[in-house]
Amino acid sequence: MVSGIKDAIKRGAQAIEYDMLIGISKDTGETAQHISYKISRDGFTAQIGFVGKKAVEQGYAARFIEYGTKGYAKKNIPPQAATPFMQPAFDSNKNWITREVRREVKNTIDKVAQGDGSNE
Repeated sequence: MVSGIKDAIKRGAQAIEYDMLIGISKDTGETAQHISYKISRDGFTAQIGFVGKKAVEQGYAARFIEYGTKGYAKKNIPPQAATPFMQPAFDSNKNWITREVRREVKNTIDKVAQGDGSNE
């Protein structure tokens, strides 16, 4: 019965991952290669972004893309403007994912209330 909820969570993770990949600056191909998602063993949570040791290391550089930098005049390093791609990906999908998960939770509760004892 809970497979619909798990599917909604997976679809949400995929949507955020996709939007992150679309939103990341095109000159950061190496960073984009490390964007992914991972669904927990129980299927009820997802980690999206820089998942895994190698990806986390690359994700360190992504914060400079997301938030920008001040630069460093003494070393002639210019500031870099922020180019957010992680937060906008989450924000643009948040309401849709919430609706999908709520709908699946309601469907599961309705099935249980109707006595559908099948166990997915």
